Amino acid sequence: MAKRTTHTPEKEKSMAVGETGAPDVLGSSAPLPSAAQLEQSRLERIETKQLTQFQLAWMRFRRHRLAMIGLAILVFMALMAILAPLISPENIYDPNAADLMKTDSAPSLDQGLRYAFGTDYNGHSISAQIIYGARYSLLIGFSAAISAAVIGVLVGAVAGYFGHWVDSVLMRLVDIFLLCRSCRFS
Repeated sequence: MAKRTTHTPEKEKSMAVGETGAPDVLGSSAPLPSAAQLEQSRLERIETKQLTQFQLAWMRFRRHRLAMIGLAILVFMALMAILAPLISPENIYDPNAADLMKTDSAPSLDQGLRYAFGTDYNGHSISAQIIYGARYSLLIGFSAAISAAVIGVLVGAVAGYFGHWVDSVLMRLVDIFLLCRSCRFS
């Protein structure tokens, strides 16, 4: 036969729910939170948002002064490359833009920033060549970084998927490429 249990007021009191929502086993009769308190705690949970991995990385990145200086230089070069036709003193692709009277001249500010770095032997402004050259520098740098990342991910994925001897062979090939500077793609 099954044993019957009876509910006594002491057992009900010991099973009361406390403020945390868990059964209160100590027997204290804490008051239940009101509807306003529940709404307030719900709003606090909504307002307290978790930070994403990008936000955490950005917070760590901002703390490093040299990293921020490097980012500022990179942004400056990117803006200079994008806005080259607007900020350049002359179009380096136009052969008629050269000042043949000022060939191989020293830097001067007599015409603003046009001759800030002087001119070359054809009379073209070196500052304009630097501004337009930033386009190619950034293109080559980003292309090399992206292609190295893609090749590295592909080699790593193949090595991780097949494992065993394929992994060993691919890793030895990567070691050879790292040893031989002239073998590097970037």
